[in-house]
Amino acid sequence: MWQVESTPGKLAILTVQGLGVSLIVASTVAIDHFELFGLRQTWAYFRATEPAQVRFQTPLLYRIVRHPMPLRVVIVFWATPHLRPATACSPAP
Repeated sequence: MWQVESTPGKLAILTVQGLGVSLIVASTVAIDHFELFGLRQTWAYFRATEPAQVRFQTPLLYRIVRHPMPLRVVIVFWATPHLRPATACSPAP
């Protein structure tokens, strides 16, 4: 698919990849880790209480992009200096 050989090109692509990773973390923090992964509900279950109702909100990332976390994952996987086609799916000769 592509292979970037120059050092500045590799650094630029890896910088984009690093930004993608940091934006994944920022996206989950913006909507509350505990609520996202079900930890708040699990904690309430073990305490035999109702989980606190969280008000719906759209933080900055969610105002710009409808689904920021999947977009960031795509950025992380595609921002690589060496992207080769998959060979495992090719039929055997």
